[in-house]
Amino acid sequence: MKKFILLLMLFSFIENIVAQNEVTSTPVKEREKHIAGLQVDSIMLLDSMAQRLYPLINQLIRDLRIQNNSNIETQQNNEELKKENDRLKIVNSNLTGKLDTMYVQIAMTYLSLKYSPTRVKLALEMFDRIANEQVKTEYSWVNKMLKEYEKSMVEVKTVVQRAQNDAVRMEKPMKEMYADAYMNKIKEMSYYKMYYRGKSVIEYLDNEITKVLKLLDAHKNKYQNYTADFTEVINNLTFEDTTGTVQ
Repeated sequence: MKKFILLLMLFSFIENIVAQNEVTSTPVKEREKHIAGLQVDSIMLLDSMAQRLYPLINQLIRDLRIQNNSNIETQQNNEELKKENDRLKIVNSNLTGKLDTMYVQIAMTYLSLKYSPTRVKLALEMFDRIANEQVKTEYSWVNKMLKEYEKSMVEVKTVVQRAQNDAVRMEKPMKEMYADAYMNKIKEMSYYKMYYRGKSVIEYLDNEITKVLKLLDAHKNKYQNYTADFTEVINNLTFEDTTGTVQ
C-alpha cells in the first residue's frame, strides 16, 4: 500500500508538469513562445521520470496480481487488492496518455520554430516513445516532417541565397524577369511541390517561403525604386548543424 501511495504522489507531480506544458488551447503565437521557452533539460527530466515509472507501475500490477491469486485470506482482502490493481492500471493509462499528448504537442510546435538539431533530435526520441500506436500512426506526418526539416531548410535557403546574390536583382529593367525566375525556382523546390500549404507542413518554413514570394511580388510590382532584400529571411534560415557547421 505504501508503494501505491508513493506512486500516486509521483504521478501527481508528473501530471502537474505535463499540465503546465500542455498548449493545445493556446493561440499559435503564444504556443510558439511557450514551447520556445521550455528548457530541453526540463523536458528530458520529465521524460526520464516517466520512463522509470512505467516499469514500476507494471511491476506493482504484477505483484498485486500474484498476491490476489495466492491470497488465502478473506474475500474482503481480495477485493482490496483488486481495487489497488485497478487503480494502478488507471494511473498507468493516464500517465501514458498524457505523455503521448505532450510528445505530440512538443513535436508539432517544434515544426513552427526555427530548425534546431537539438530540438528535432529530442522530438524524434519522444515520438518513438509514444505508447499508443493509433496516435503514432495518426501523427506519423509529424515524425516525417521532423526528419525532413534540415534538408528542406537547406533547400529553401539555397534558393533564397541565390536570389539575394544575383546581380540582376539590382537591375531595374530586369525586375519582372528576375522576380518571375525566382518565383519559379521557389515553386520548383521539392518541399514546395510536396508540402507547401498542404495538410502536413513545416510551419516555420511555410512562413519563410511566403515571405520570399511576397518580396518577389513586391519587387516585380511595386514602385520602380523598390528592390527586394532577402537578408532577414536568410538569417531566419541560417542554423548550426550537429557538427557545428553554419548552414
